[in-house]
Amino acid sequence: MSSYDIAKQMADETDKQIISYIVSKKNIKVEAGAGSGKTYSLHKVIDWFVANKMKEFKKQKRQIACITYTNAAVEVIKQRIGTIKGIVPSTIHSFAWENIKQFPSPLKDYVKDLSLVNEEEFLQVKSVNYTLGVRYIENNVLYLYHDDVIRLFCKFLDSPKFRLLLEHKYAAILIDEYQDSYSEILDKLLKHFVDIQTKLQICLFGDSWQTIYQTNNACGEVKDANLKDISKKVNFRSAQKIVELLNRLRPELPQITAIDDCNGDICVVDCNDYIGMRRTDRYFRDDLPQTELNKRLSVIENKFKYEGETLKTLMITHKVLASYQGYDNLLKILDDRLKDSSDQLFNFVADVIENIYQSLLTNDFSLMYETLKSRPPINTRNEKKKWRQLFNNIRDAREKTIFDVLRVVIDSKLIPTPTEIIGLYNDMFDDIDKEYHKGKLLDLKNIKYKEFVAAKEYFMPFSIYSTDHGVKGEEYDNIVFVLSKGWANYQFDKFLPLSEDEINEDNIDKYIRNRNLFYVACSRAKKRLCLLVTFPVGLKFKNYLEGVFGKENYYSYNEFIEKF
Repeated sequence: MSSYDIAKQMADETDKQIISYIVSKKNIKVEAGAGSGKTYSLHKVIDWFVANKMKEFKKQKRQIACITYTNAAVEVIKQRIGTIKGIVPSTIHSFAWENIKQFPSPLKDYVKDLSLVNEEEFLQVKSVNYTLGVRYIENNVLYLYHDDVIRLFCKFLDSPKFRLLLEHKYAAILIDEYQDSYSEILDKLLKHFVDIQTKLQICLFGDSWQTIYQTNNACGEVKDANLKDISKKVNFRSAQKIVELLNRLRPELPQITAIDDCNGDICVVDCNDYIGMRRTDRYFRDDLPQTELNKRLSVIENKFKYEGETLKTLMITHKVLASYQGYDNLLKILDDRLKDSSDQLFNFVADVIENIYQSLLTNDFSLMYETLKSRPPINTRNEKKKWRQLFNNIRDAREKTIFDVLRVVIDSKLIPTPTEIIGLYNDMFDDIDKEYHKGKLLDLKNIKYKEFVAAKEYFMPFSIYSTDHGVKGEEYDNIVFVLSKGWANYQFDKFLPLSEDEINEDNIDKYIRNRNLFYVACSRAKKRLCLLVTFPVGLKFKNYLEGVFGKENYYSYNEFIEKF
């Protein structure tokens, strides 16, 4: 039998086990390592519900909720189920809001209990809504921030009456990427529905080793005696050598590869042979100088560019990436707001202004309609002239600052602009010393618009560069994984080599954080994985890397260049 046939047979047996627990109405947790087909198993469960239970649930007026991590994943499920009713795919925010918005009176009370607004602001509130995920009050309506919805939903879960309504409404809740769920929500679901065996079935699908986001209070590994644990031990993504590497990283969840036509390649390249001055700035101490890093990385990337194959270069921090891509100053001001996509100005530029500009540049008016959510008035000669003038003005302003572009857009009155953006623009006239995240409005006002464009290009899926966090859930033929300095939260050389005896209460969270990100980055590769270490590698870390990659796959930079 081929590797694929063996892996497929094993995966099918695991899926049968999952379905058997679903049939017996058990609460389950599917622990699926990288590339194991977690989403496939989730869809198999959905298919089973559709084929066997939807008529019964329809009579009971009950549904199956499928909570996924991204809007893109929601769309995939919607396409799969088509017109079938009773399966409700949504993000956790949409799910939470859909179930609490029908209780306006307690919703308003909980807003006060949680102090989401101060007392003076609360007096203005007559109703509560959730649209853009930005908190503000307008026309006596309080619009909620994303995290507000989560906190309110948790508050509702403390109500026995609300929980009973959920039981009557849903037969099962399927949670994809469970490890990234908000801790408080999952804790309450386990406490109120799993531990006391209610008729609401909870099914978790995910991988605790792929918990890498630190900003959303993710739950990570879940252990509960009332959850039936199922592990998936196949890998449909990566070639043999990469799977062997992953097994050495994670021996408690060994995988077999399903790939027959490629054995794969792995290697480590260190830069201990660099004899020049290294960096001395705080977070980059002892790292390669930027120019040397650029040179070495470019050489290595060229070694892994194969026609018809994808290449992704992963870096630990946006600071390094920003130097490559040219948005250093913007990153200094926005910092995590770029990574979290939480800065309204950047989002307005990336999702509205640039889309409108590109649609006018290419005459792609479908993009314009999609961006504006309506059909813009471009029917008469005069209207066409206005939009053409707007294009010319934006084109010229794009060579200047963000302030210049905002002035063109706002003055045109053609592109709907949020009141917050207009207020920010006005403050650039009247209050330039006002703080804006990690800078001042004057700093923001003078940022070259090209930096916004460069930052947007970084977030595009076809970009060759990404942070390690940015490729979760993705896969590429070839990966160059750059281990550098630059972020205090990640010190791979310090934490990865720790033995079981060296891990304790003081360092376990840091160890898991480093281990998980390393695992996620390595497991994105399908064919070839190259680890480039840009800081001096000590003996303990070298021994660790040789242990997981193999001594025969460890090179100095000069050795690598000579051999390849």
